[in-house]
Amino acid sequence: MRDQYGESFSETPNFIVSDYYSAREDGYGFYGGLLFLGSFFAVLFLAVAALILYFKQVTEGYEDKERFEILQKVGMDNQQVKKTINAQVLWVFFLPLAATALHMLFASKLMAWMLKLFMLYDWGLVLTCIGGTLLAFMLLYFIIYRITARTYYRIVRR
Repeated sequence: MRDQYGESFSETPNFIVSDYYSAREDGYGFYGGLLFLGSFFAVLFLAVAALILYFKQVTEGYEDKERFEILQKVGMDNQQVKKTINAQVLWVFFLPLAATALHMLFASKLMAWMLKLFMLYDWGLVLTCIGGTLLAFMLLYFIIYRITARTYYRIVRR
């Protein structure tokens, strides 16, 4: 193949596939690198976002401690304190997640177009991957939300 079609691609004759196995090996190397980079940056950005939200809420808990003590002195019970804290932390955690979901909805067409450049044409697979990724992020955010709400409650309770 290389000898026969090498003249057609005189600048880059190395891009011609000589057999199935070398093409598969090249594909695994290319897509494996992209998968690693994508996974690495996703985990990195998720950890940074979660830690920023966590420490922001913990700092706010120390600032609100006196306010909650006053509210508890005038009759607010522990259930109401928990309910207030959960509502406050819920907004802080899940508003960015909702914005992310909305952004992914509008960006899905662009992502599908970019994936076509890599010869991935299955729209159902693209939507499944987007949904699975969003679900995984929601689960992780929910776990971090529960930890943060529990820590916030420990800070402000009398």
